[in-house]
Amino acid sequence: MAESNKNSDQNQLSDHLINPSNPYFLHPGENPALVLVTPLLSDTNYQQWKHDMLVALETKNKEHFVLGKIPCPDSKDPLHEAWRRCNKMVMLWLTCSMTSDIKQYVMWMDTAAEIWKDLCDRFTHRDKFRIADLQEEVQQLKQDDLTVSHYYTRLRILWKELSMYRTILVCKCSITGSCGLIAKIQNERDDDCLIKFLRGLNDEFAQVRSQVMLMEPMPDMVHTFSLVLQQEREFGGSNSQESITLATINSDSTKTTFPNRGSFTNTRGGGRFGRANGRGNSKTTKFCTNSRKINHNIDACFQIYGFPPGYKNNKLPSNSTKPSANNAETGSTSVQDTSVPEETKSQNKFYFSRDEYQAHLAILQQPLTNNSFVNNAYQSTDNHPGIPSFQPRWILDSGATDHICPSKASFNTLTPIKPISIRLPNNQYSVASFTSTIYLNNLVLHKVLYVPDFTVHLISIPKLIANNDCIVVDIWGPLNVQSIEGYKYFLTIVDDYSRFTWIYLMKNKTVAKGFTQTEGIDYFETFSLVAKITSIRFLLALASSYNLNIDNAFLHGDLDEEVYMRPPQGLRLPSSKLVCKLEKSLYGLKQASRNWNQKLTSELTLMGYKQSFVDHSLFVNFTGSSISILLIYVDDIVLSGNDMTEIKKVKAHLHNKFHIKDLGSLKFFLGLEVIRSKIRILLNQRKYCLELIDETYLLGCKPAPTPTYPTMTLHANHGDLLHDPTIFRRLIGRLLYLTNTRSDISFSVQQLSQFVSKPREPHMQAALRIVRYLKGAPGLSLFYSSTNPLKIQAFSDSDWATCATTQRSVTCYCVFVGNSLISWKSKK
Repeated sequence: MAESNKNSDQNQLSDHLINPSNPYFLHPGENPALVLVTPLLSDTNYQQWKHDMLVALETKNKEHFVLGKIPCPDSKDPLHEAWRRCNKMVMLWLTCSMTSDIKQYVMWMDTAAEIWKDLCDRFTHRDKFRIADLQEEVQQLKQDDLTVSHYYTRLRILWKELSMYRTILVCKCSITGSCGLIAKIQNERDDDCLIKFLRGLNDEFAQVRSQVMLMEPMPDMVHTFSLVLQQEREFGGSNSQESITLATINSDSTKTTFPNRGSFTNTRGGGRFGRANGRGNSKTTKFCTNSRKINHNIDACFQIYGFPPGYKNNKLPSNSTKPSANNAETGSTSVQDTSVPEETKSQNKFYFSRDEYQAHLAILQQPLTNNSFVNNAYQSTDNHPGIPSFQPRWILDSGATDHICPSKASFNTLTPIKPISIRLPNNQYSVASFTSTIYLNNLVLHKVLYVPDFTVHLISIPKLIANNDCIVVDIWGPLNVQSIEGYKYFLTIVDDYSRFTWIYLMKNKTVAKGFTQTEGIDYFETFSLVAKITSIRFLLALASSYNLNIDNAFLHGDLDEEVYMRPPQGLRLPSSKLVCKLEKSLYGLKQASRNWNQKLTSELTLMGYKQSFVDHSLFVNFTGSSISILLIYVDDIVLSGNDMTEIKKVKAHLHNKFHIKDLGSLKFFLGLEVIRSKIRILLNQRKYCLELIDETYLLGCKPAPTPTYPTMTLHANHGDLLHDPTIFRRLIGRLLYLTNTRSDISFSVQQLSQFVSKPREPHMQAALRIVRYLKGAPGLSLFYSSTNPLKIQAFSDSDWATCATTQRSVTCYCVFVGNSLISWKSKK
């Protein structure tokens, strides 16, 4: 009997070691410093954190330890040590997913279940206040300017959080669920949510709202959301939207204008606001069943809704010089009070409710100054559902330093900034105190200043170019006398990386508009050969190099897809409906880089070069004792080797195929400066470093002796948040690129890069100290000797649990070819 008990104990011990379904099983890769849930537990997100933590623990089969379903075995039990080990592991997972304030409160407890219960007791006493806040948010939430999808998503988030605070109802019938009470209560809650969703929609959805609420039983939420979404798509895609558009009249004009919707005001005849000057494009004849007249229907009949003030049945003269909105008088006559007959309730179309109609007439009845409207009269439509929102026109200005928007409705959110004084075109000054990002159809404008005193929407060309890595180039031509090869257009380019200047010659002023292409239809994949910085350093450590540039690289690719384009300027075709089919790749096409890569790779393969499996931009060719290496970065090539005859042969072959530009010995490449002599090569980023110091206004500062303070520890939640985090992010991004040649700042920059999501004042001060350290030696270089032995050495080190936030270890390594450093990294 004792023998059988012993065997049973051994089976239990072996089971928890090898069986993943056993709750005592711990995988060898389990890390006690693992952060299971983000964001960390704070005073405001307990319910969300609790839900996510339970899900994470269930995936590891450890949720029973926090719920108290696996009690501690007796000390003599063989599983006691296994339970104790798993309990400690779960405790560490819990504490690593908390902020430091809460962690200090629970870190001295003995079991994971005790921590879990204490957190529950600590945070649930405020549930009633949170429930009240959530209920108020749900009741106040309206669609307004949100799309139906965004409005529905926000409601679902609030409902989900509210359900977490609700008490779970338990059926106490002899047969669970036999009474059906729980199901009825749940159905009533679902109906309440559905009614709230419908009541919060804008008035243009009144028809579908009425139809759904009259259904018995009411449909489910998913079905209703689908119906409303279809109705929204119909509103957005219809070309015959029958809604009223107010006129926009400039103060210096005497004509009435109808932006984008003038074709609908003349089709009503006896419409609400009278006839407009101009002809409508609608060919549909409308008939009113109430007045028995054409050009309008019963939903727009004046006999039902009343005539607007000063309405005249005769046609107004088209040469009226008095500014007005749709030629409606602005007198004080009130709208006659007419009741709506019952038959109108059965109609399928809906325009305005009576309250909305009165509101629009009130806008027209506002007193005018000097018989004219102000420029932003159309902005009143933003707050009235049913009226199409005005889409402002943006003006491109090459002299403006910032993007400016006067309309607050164009912003989703506004971020306060330090007030900036702005000089307006009339030589007056205004102050901008807010900025944000505006999303246009195919463009994103960053740091747009909100200036209410401005009258136009302005896009700064210099800022647009800087944010999107663009250049502005004027193509001049065509010349009367073409060149020998038939070129008529000329384009001057200065390469920022190589300081090389050349002139592009073009036969036609043709560039494809690649932004109109759709992935999966017009092209399937894009790819460019991009050399790794480590490969560049390795190449410099081996031999001397030459820099080549391919002339019009993207024009050498062959297209696999069928691409059609409009005829270029100057090409006459027998019919205006004909288009051109591209046989060769063209600048602007999404697949141009991929086609160029395939063309160059196939050509180098035919020459005997083999592509590296580690870095696809590296090609190597061995011919006897000679070796030649090519490193490609899109259309720039670095060529190196020990046989000048082979190098000249390769350059001649590439020139015949692609017309290359030989830039001579390598001096600049991707912002890296190469300084060479007979005995060594130096690689640095001195120019880039000085520009960085100048941007941070630290050229006159005292240099720092070290990149960071040896005893300084940075935390994610210590210090005040930066008002403009983009400044810190840009600085860290530039420092990261500087680490390509400055291994001495690699660790410090890596430490700061983990705070870019929410940077604080101590993080910014630490980043500026790195810049001050760079001020001491901006031209510090990597040294590559000409007598370097071909011996690879690597060194690594690890600092255990150094990270104060995640308790992870920090590992670093460096690799040398001989005595030349070519690769290094520091990471958690």
